[in-house]
Amino acid sequence: MVRQERAEATRRQILDAAAEIFAENGYIKANLGDIVSRADVTKGALYFHFDSKESLAREIVDERDRRIAGTRRAIEASSIPPVESMIQQSMAIASLMYSDLYVRSGDMLLQELGAAWNGASSSPGAAYRRIHELLESAVARGDVRVDDTEVLAKVLWSQFWGARMTMRMLEDGPDLITCLEHIWLMTIDSVVIDEMRGYFRQVVNRAAEMQRSKITESV
Repeated sequence: MVRQERAEATRRQILDAAAEIFAENGYIKANLGDIVSRADVTKGALYFHFDSKESLAREIVDERDRRIAGTRRAIEASSIPPVESMIQQSMAIASLMYSDLYVRSGDMLLQELGAAWNGASSSPGAAYRRIHELLESAVARGDVRVDDTEVLAKVLWSQFWGARMTMRMLEDGPDLITCLEHIWLMTIDSVVIDEMRGYFRQVVNRAAEMQRSKITESV
């Protein structure tokens, strides 16, 4: 039992170090020597747990997916209106990009290698499908008026991913929470019925402020 716990602790040290290195340098520039040094383990210990740099990266992406899925489930368990759920989920996940090393590192890996890995993560597709389902629910509830929920879901999904790329590519660009705030306010003004616009705009503002506070506390 003690040996098993020690092996698991070593595996976690290696993953933590790899997540840091990938977040700092990206996949291509990262090398196993740096990960071994950061984790303070031997190369033998690394290869005991992971057979390659790619297997390390895939495990970090899997952990990213688990943490994001947990955040989504927690918000959806509150039974709030579907538009509010989408807003809260997107803001909470954006906050994780700053406060959670595995989410930040895994997201970078997906953007860098997702296409080359050919389905390394089910999370992006699952996110799109969930946005579509929530939009369908919002239309059925009467909060949203839109002719094609599938098209709107693709637009929102693309905007969310684009905001994450903008955050990394533009050093003086807006932070991710602000990008999402703008996306949601424009979306609300475009597709939400008049009677609910004020409420959902307040939801956006409150969610943005709450996540900014969490980010500040985590720094």
